[in-house]
Amino acid sequence: MTGERALWVAVLEAVILDARKGRDLDYIDTPNFRTVASLAGLDPDAARDAIKALTRARQSRGAA
Repeated sequence: MTGERALWVAVLEAVILDARKGRDLDYIDTPNFRTVASLAGLDPDAARDAIKALTRARQSRGAA
């Protein structure tokens, strides 16, 4: 993995952590998220759907 790709993967990790905590959920529907996911080597739609699934699972468990 290149240093640049590793950087974008780290940004996505931060997005996932925020989403799991219920913060900044609107970001995953922005063009910026699509760019970050692409630069990390992921399909933006698949990444967004996976993060939304994590969020739904968290909400259904009633996690804090």
